[in-house]
Amino acid sequence: MEFTLNDSHENGLDKFELKQGNKTAAVVKYRKDESTLTVEHTEVMPDFRGTPAGRTIVEKVKSYTDENKLNLKSECSYFSHQLDKISST
Repeated sequence: MEFTLNDSHENGLDKFELKQGNKTAAVVKYRKDESTLTVEHTEVMPDFRGTPAGRTIVEKVKSYTDENKLNLKSECSYFSHQLDKISST
């Protein structure tokens, strides 16, 4: 299963979209300042629940913050839970 991560802006928040082909699999809405990316909401689309889409978008956002030397803060319980699972492996 191949996923791509797209970055865009909508309704005052930035968002990452994880896509498989032309279908959106998951979305992370966030805000960013000079040094911190704060995740506000994560959503996995109904067709992709039970797939690796949720974990994959968390991994890709974490990689993005690492590559861009940003602190990562989460106000989303789902994102935090997935991040904890990734960090413990």
